[in-house]
Amino acid sequence: MTDRVEVPELTVVQPGAGEEGTLGTIGVVFKLMGEQTNGLVSIVEHPFPVGACVPAHKHTREDEYSIVTEGEIGFRSGDREVVLGPGGYITKPRGEVHAMAVERDVVAEHSRGTGT
Repeated sequence: MTDRVEVPELTVVQPGAGEEGTLGTIGVVFKLMGEQTNGLVSIVEHPFPVGACVPAHKHTREDEYSIVTEGEIGFRSGDREVVLGPGGYITKPRGEVHAMAVERDVVAEHSRGTGT
């Protein structure tokens, strides 16, 4: 017998929509929550002000996928470092310590998968 994943319903999020808040030194705009995707993925935008830094941390239940949409963000995941500009992607595997920092005004979009 195989487990069946229920297909999520159609969800539309217009530009500028989403619940806004802050997360330490960065902003957060929740675009899609796990409840809307049957726990498969969530999409969050993070506006980074100049000099913002996300301290080293790790996720134990999900992998994290990021795309830079504006400016440049420096990423460190494990012992690897990279600076990405608009259109650059990075994956940060669950259980691996990672951090982010910015030198310019930036908006980054993070998608965190909760599946295996």
